[in-house]
Amino acid sequence: MLGGRPYWGAGKGKNMQKKIFFLLVCFPLLFSSCMTMPEKTFEKKERNIDFYLYENGDPINLYDVIETETIERGYKFNRVLDGAKITDYENSYKEATGSGFLVSNKGYIITNAHVVNNYNNISIVKNNYEYKAQIISIDQVNDIALLEVPELSGENYLSFTSLNEKKLGEKIYCIGFPLNSVLGNEARITDGIISAKSGLANSNSIFQISAPIQPGNSGGPVIDEKGNVIGIVVSKLNDLYGLEYSGSIPQNVNFAIKSDIAITLFQKFIQNNSAVKNITEAIDCCVLVKNNNDGIISQNKKYILKVLYTYSFDLVHYTLSSMQIYVVDSEDGKIIDSIKWTGETFNSANTIAKVLINRLLDKFE
Repeated sequence: MLGGRPYWGAGKGKNMQKKIFFLLVCFPLLFSSCMTMPEKTFEKKERNIDFYLYENGDPINLYDVIETETIERGYKFNRVLDGAKITDYENSYKEATGSGFLVSNKGYIITNAHVVNNYNNISIVKNNYEYKAQIISIDQVNDIALLEVPELSGENYLSFTSLNEKKLGEKIYCIGFPLNSVLGNEARITDGIISAKSGLANSNSIFQISAPIQPGNSGGPVIDEKGNVIGIVVSKLNDLYGLEYSGSIPQNVNFAIKSDIAITLFQKFIQNNSAVKNITEAIDCCVLVKNNNDGIISQNKKYILKVLYTYSFDLVHYTLSSMQIYVVDSEDGKIIDSIKWTGETFNSANTIAKVLINRLLDKFE
């Protein structure tokens, strides 16, 4: 300050106006670039470190971003079931599975988007016969995908009922093919009730159920006692998240996508005049969804990635509110490092995931 006035330097008049103009123009640009978190480019190198991502529910598909970034930087990347031993996956053929169900007599099938994401060789197993499936549509935000298998035209299918017509505490059933590599290709059914008509952070697109689910149940139907679909199994509350934030392991806190979302998205593909009238008949409409992509052979040092995030959804967009990535030594189970983000953002959740994983990978180089 000189003489009680702001000091702008030796020049006055036009010089000061130029500086003010510069600030007015450039400040928004600088602010915008900080908010969008500009990308950093990396030279891809072959590295002798393998990362194993524990799959424990990914409703807004951030695992795909983490996988892409990790591979782009030259690391090996493997997806494994939550809680499994890494040695079970080494030097072995990788095959991911999920569940699905027929929604018309023309061979259309609904499952989760995360069951078929990034796979170009999807097949459907029904009655021990395997068929090639074509992906018709994927909705990443709602985590729903529509498949087609012409060979299954004429088969029984399931009808939909709006969740709005149901009450809390009503009996429900989940049908799927959990832990396929252990339990086999037979459909499994569990029962429970409608625990809440909303999901995490009061999400209006999903609802809470008490029926037990396991890896492989994703994409399977949640039905009422008449065999009508009221939801699609999507995830369960992560044990590590529950332990960290509440001090206890959640029991049967599971979630399903509301049937109303599927009806809106795929209205022209689904039929609601099914002959199915009970649970037994509904089982025959369910299918095992498989991908047949080769796995990655691991080398040398191995680390486990555990990803936790919270978000809300209002039928228009989702809002990411927190995300944390842990790096765990696969041999002794110790946490090597972690990184966390908290805030409120929509439309940039992928960017947040990209920045966090790259900052973690920086520490390995």
